[in-house]
Amino acid sequence: MTTVQTMRTLLEAVHKDEYESLQTLHMTSYENRMSLLAQSFLSSPLSYLYDFSNSEEPVAITGTGLLLKGLPGVFRLRQEAEKCAMRMFRAELSYFRPTSGLHATLCTILAATKVNDVIYSIDPDDGGHFATRHLVQRAGRISAFIPWDSTTLTIDLEKFKKQITIQKPDVILFEHGTPLFNLPVAEVRTIVGPSVLIVYDASHTLGLIAGGTFQDPLSEGCDILQGNTHKTFPGAQKGMMHFKNKEFGEQITASINSGLISSHHTHHCIAEYVTTLEMDAFGAAYAQQMIRNGARLAQKLAENGIDLVGARGVFTTSHEILIKGDSVGGHYEGARKLMACGISTNARVAFRTKIIRIGTQEITRRGMKENEMDYIATLFKKALLDNESPHVLRKKIITFNNSFPHIHYSFDDKLGLRK
Repeated sequence: MTTVQTMRTLLEAVHKDEYESLQTLHMTSYENRMSLLAQSFLSSPLSYLYDFSNSEEPVAITGTGLLLKGLPGVFRLRQEAEKCAMRMFRAELSYFRPTSGLHATLCTILAATKVNDVIYSIDPDDGGHFATRHLVQRAGRISAFIPWDSTTLTIDLEKFKKQITIQKPDVILFEHGTPLFNLPVAEVRTIVGPSVLIVYDASHTLGLIAGGTFQDPLSEGCDILQGNTHKTFPGAQKGMMHFKNKEFGEQITASINSGLISSHHTHHCIAEYVTTLEMDAFGAAYAQQMIRNGARLAQKLAENGIDLVGARGVFTTSHEILIKGDSVGGHYEGARKLMACGISTNARVAFRTKIIRIGTQEITRRGMKENEMDYIATLFKKALLDNESPHVLRKKIITFNNSFPHIHYSFDDKLGLRK
């Protein structure tokens, strides 16, 4: 039996994690900070309830015949979020029920494909998601990788043309985890023709796309745009899907609703709806600053002698920057050095290279701009190349980090929610 003292000890450890997180300069590419408004709904009493509301009535009847309490206010919020999302992503239907980006991928595979369909995706060694091949094969589909050019850091279209004559695709799934540059979506559509399903997982770039600063997948030839909602799109850990064609989207979502989703986490959904409205109002300015910060930070890191992954002299056109691990004593070793100083990054393999992956999405949402990127680049140099004392650097980073306590590009200030 768990004692009160044991519980206190466990909670103290968790609170220590919370405190240390707030003292850390978070620059991982796969996390972000929600607004206080969105965050407030994570502890809402509505989190205990299921939300199957499809009207403003106080009682809801679901598609499976269940009668239960409706949530008219949540329904109205969802309607507004759907309108905003369709406008931002140039979609005819937007869908908020997936519980994560990976869940959205699973839903797409099971609802939109059949056994023995050939699904092309990006090799994890080239930056693709580690789980995609496993999901595809466990679902009884056939997995193939898209040929990649490690020099230009994009799809090798000539090799792709040849490969699909040998193994014809039923689905193309773009799910890049290190998206420095746009993918040639329109070119791939031309190559494969109109009958192949093209799915673009924008988990890393959804906020950039919403803000109009990255590519426009649905307009360029994709059928489904999907992804998680807690990276450049700064919401809860959820997923969303957007469809180029409304009729097709209704067919797919009806299949998903029939058995691939039950509870879709009411509190997370409300936070996702709020974040969608924030992105509709402030997303363009936020995305533009993310891009400027990414370009400036990459420039200053390179000037400071840190070797970056790039193509044709360009290091990034997104929010992500990749440091070559070999240039800083190893990717794991470099990431550990940064963490010892209070900077959170991520080490992995991408483009067949061991890298440290960093992103500007959270620091941008906290109000940091180009001048702060210059200072951060100096901190990286001191930590990775100059081997300055982690203890000394940590004090500087905590002071710097604590000088940006607010969340920008949100309704927090307008609604008087800033602490």
